[in-house]
Amino acid sequence: MDREYRQYSLLLFREYFAQTNVDLFIDTTANATVGKILTAFGANEIPQFPSEHRRWIVRYSDTIENALRRRRIPAAALWKHPLGWVCLLWDRAGERSQVGRSPRPVRALDKFDERFDAVWSTLRNQPNHLLAVRNCAALSWHFGNALRRGASTILVLEEQGDVTGYAVCLWPGVAGIPRGELWVGDLQSIRGDPEDIESLMSGVLRLARRGGATAVRARGINGRKRRMWRTLDSSRDRVPWCPGFYKARSQELHALVGTAGSWGFSLYDGDAVLI
Repeated sequence: MDREYRQYSLLLFREYFAQTNVDLFIDTTANATVGKILTAFGANEIPQFPSEHRRWIVRYSDTIENALRRRRIPAAALWKHPLGWVCLLWDRAGERSQVGRSPRPVRALDKFDERFDAVWSTLRNQPNHLLAVRNCAALSWHFGNALRRGASTILVLEEQGDVTGYAVCLWPGVAGIPRGELWVGDLQSIRGDPEDIESLMSGVLRLARRGGATAVRARGINGRKRRMWRTLDSSRDRVPWCPGFYKARSQELHALVGTAGSWGFSLYDGDAVLI
């Protein structure tokens, strides 16, 4: 909201929560100030909503050069290659780097097809788990802006022609993604197999390297995927507030969604990738 109109923001919040045809209000991108306002209107923090980005460095030399330049250290371009090689060799010596490792092959698509309806049919049957609709039509609409701009790549795992998992990669040009980074917009596996998740993320990391990105970020994926990602050499960038809030219209719904483990969030949820 433009600065001169921010004094009217509370009126917008009031109208937002006054909608009578909505059962569940969700905000997944709140900052510290908005979080306080949402709380004042009766919203609750999403249980165990991750207030962190998982980050993978895929080009050490460029990352080091950028860090040195931010700190105004002289000769950053000269230092970046030797320091980059040291970091890369240290990772590989400790078997920490998973860039390029992929137990199962992934393939890139330029659009969603009818096979994603079958993926959604399986995902939606998970018990006691809140997940936004992810059929072909919903995914095509939600990531349509990014796809039209050429700012999105879809990676899929396939088995006998069927899609068993996918990752949507977002490049700079949408969602406020900074130059030099690739973000994971959504990642799903119908089997929940750790090797599937590892294969998809390895494919994302290889794509980022080929595309010239220096780092990959992912945020808001559920606990099982986050635990898997910790084995894939990621670091954490934490923010000191919770960006995820919800308000349920009924006590019955509040009881269903107000427990940890009942949410399956990613960057797909919310309006960030629509911009």
